[in-house]
Amino acid sequence: MTRPSDSNTRAIDPAVRPTNYYRLIKRAINLGSRALDAFAAQYGLTGSQMSIIDYLSTCPGYASGQGILESEFDVQGSTLTVMLQRMEAKGLLERVSSPEDARKKIVRLSPKSERLIPIITAYIDQEQLRFEQVFTPEQLSAFERMLSFVGNPDEFVDQQPPL
Repeated sequence: MTRPSDSNTRAIDPAVRPTNYYRLIKRAINLGSRALDAFAAQYGLTGSQMSIIDYLSTCPGYASGQGILESEFDVQGSTLTVMLQRMEAKGLLERVSSPEDARKKIVRLSPKSERLIPIITAYIDQEQLRFEQVFTPEQLSAFERMLSFVGNPDEFVDQQPPL
């Protein structure tokens, strides 16, 4: 008896296996994270902390709900809480109860983090420019679609492939 998933599965001879895109993505993420961490370390930050500061710098009043950060970075609440507590201990941000619902937290950059915004923005803009100089707008658009596919392949089930 054939299971429905069997019709979509094919055995691949390891000797002729095509490029493993997920391995390439994982390697690129690891290399990119190391580069980001190395840059961030100059300022006593981790790459993740730098990313949070960058995100909050785009929010009105440099503040956002903790739940929004969980969604933006696709992390569990407990994981984000630990990260934010460490940032708070370093004086990088403050967490306060929401005026609408005391159970929810608002995360706001501290003046110390606000001073880092130009440095962080310049680094991220430089990395963005490198992409834009090497790849055409069409290639970058296709890349965005591929990343969306990797993040949520079910989104493309009833559509043509992402390219």
